[in-house]
Amino acid sequence: MKKNDKPENRETITLKEHIALIARGLRMLRSFEEKVFAYHILASVVGSVAPYLPMYMSAVLIDLILEGGRLREAAVCAALTVGLTFAVRLLEAWLDEARDERDWLQYVGEEWAFSEKAMSMSYQSIEDRDTALLNERVRMDNQTGMNMWTLMTRSKSAVASIFSILTAALMLSPLFFGSSLSLASKMLMLALMIVSVLFKIYSSRRVSDHYNASGEIYARYNLVFRHTYEYLEKEGKDMRLYGTGRMIVEENRQIREKTDKVMLEHTKKTAFIVFPESILKGLLQTAIYLILVISAVQGGVSVGSILKYAGCLLGLLNSVSDLSRYISELFQNNRFFKRYFSYFDIPNEMVQGTLTVEKRDDREYYVEFRNVSFKYPNTEIWALRHVSTKFKIGEKLAVVGENGSGKTTFIKLLCRLYDPTEGEILLNGVDIRKYDYDEYLNLFSVVFQDYRLFDFTVAQNVAAAVEYDPDRMTLCLEQAGLGERIDELPEGADTYIDKGFDESGILFSGGEKQKIALARALYRNAPFIVLDEPTASLDPEAEYDIYTRFAAIAGDRTAVYISHRLASCRFCDKIAVFDRGQIVQTGGHEELLAEAGGKYAQLWGAQAQFYTGEQGG
Repeated sequence: MKKNDKPENRETITLKEHIALIARGLRMLRSFEEKVFAYHILASVVGSVAPYLPMYMSAVLIDLILEGGRLREAAVCAALTVGLTFAVRLLEAWLDEARDERDWLQYVGEEWAFSEKAMSMSYQSIEDRDTALLNERVRMDNQTGMNMWTLMTRSKSAVASIFSILTAALMLSPLFFGSSLSLASKMLMLALMIVSVLFKIYSSRRVSDHYNASGEIYARYNLVFRHTYEYLEKEGKDMRLYGTGRMIVEENRQIREKTDKVMLEHTKKTAFIVFPESILKGLLQTAIYLILVISAVQGGVSVGSILKYAGCLLGLLNSVSDLSRYISELFQNNRFFKRYFSYFDIPNEMVQGTLTVEKRDDREYYVEFRNVSFKYPNTEIWALRHVSTKFKIGEKLAVVGENGSGKTTFIKLLCRLYDPTEGEILLNGVDIRKYDYDEYLNLFSVVFQDYRLFDFTVAQNVAAAVEYDPDRMTLCLEQAGLGERIDELPEGADTYIDKGFDESGILFSGGEKQKIALARALYRNAPFIVLDEPTASLDPEAEYDIYTRFAAIAGDRTAVYISHRLASCRFCDKIAVFDRGQIVQTGGHEELLAEAGGKYAQLWGAQAQFYTGEQGG
């Protein structure tokens, strides 16, 4: 096994930490589905006690039969045994069904908890690769059976073992405190039980170590398996053109063989641990039966009691050893739980602010970037450097530059998806970090290059809500140039986008989806409208048409247009030219073209051949 195939280094967790992690896990489990653990516990208690009922009743029945002349009582006992056993099994079956239903609700609750956590994180955390990897690893741990599943199953099994121990101890009390069994026989059975339990505790811990080491390996390799499967399912064109499918299948086969080899080693080690335990268990079972049979022959216990006491003694031993194993596995699971909770403990480091953003009918909002610099987390490269600019109210601002020049980063800072590394951004003279975060976000309607529509209706996508103003929604679709297309549909704006939720959904074209995204920005009616290259996949003429249309309906709102195509933004009042994270030029279209040797003139000259009716500027 290669070095990187070894289980991860494991830090020491104190008993107090173990208890705290299990308690937190149970509280979180209850938050997913309030009654799920209660049903598991009830099912476990009934299931743990159920085997002892026929064991006890059978012993009574055998003694009644052997005593002779008590056939009527024996018949009643037999009927009672069958009836009680049936009733308990019926209750057990009902609890199992109820538990399965709660398990599904618990699964849904946990998935929703992951979604809520993502929504509560800062955008910086969402985009952070380390966060994405942590989420992926936790998900793989879950699929391997760690975290909540292990907590649930081992906790309820531990409770079942405790109740089994109590039941067995109660049924065994007459043997040790009321029977005529010799003291030597009692001490011998007790000694054999202690030895068996201690050995079981030791072997259970060893088995749990291998079990969790296997879980670490499976979780790590599952990441690779999932990616290879996704490649095979989603990358159809490249698979056919380059034949990469064979390479991926072969890589997957080699990884599987390596995984199987490692797991086989763990299986062999586990077998060497379990084998002597099985031998000892068989010897102990034989010794208990011999002691009880000899005692029965000597009149120490009844014949029926042999079955009852032997079953209870073995049940007690198994339950004690199982309890030890379950506790050990719960403790081992806590190593995964620490990673699980580390994801849910990721803080939102964005300053939320407390100031109220003034609602102004005149849309008098002034924005200023003051010597702003920014670099993304986990990198030393500056995405923006010493950017300073001001927005005039109602101004149409174009942000242009080559790919990677910092245009989208500029918008992310403006919308406060990130905070500046250096410098400050001001709204009406106040640092935007001092404003209430949600109120500040409501100032902006943004259509990003990677905008997202959902498989809901057109109307719900435009309004971004279930309840909406139908007249306003219809007007926004018309303004975006999609009114006639929507009117042609049988369900109108109530038509679903794509077929994720409704088979009658419409597969809109890329251009139509872009217009729906534009209508959504209009519906919000925010004082700032931002278009971050949402039409990058269109040809220059189509992009210019959409930008011109949008400029006409933006009205008195401040509009910011981002594009690497300069012709699309000629109508703007002001153009900011970005280059390598800095604003190198500002001004109007003609003004910037007149600056010979400037970046804008250079970009215009390189792109002019693609513009309709524009050759050479």
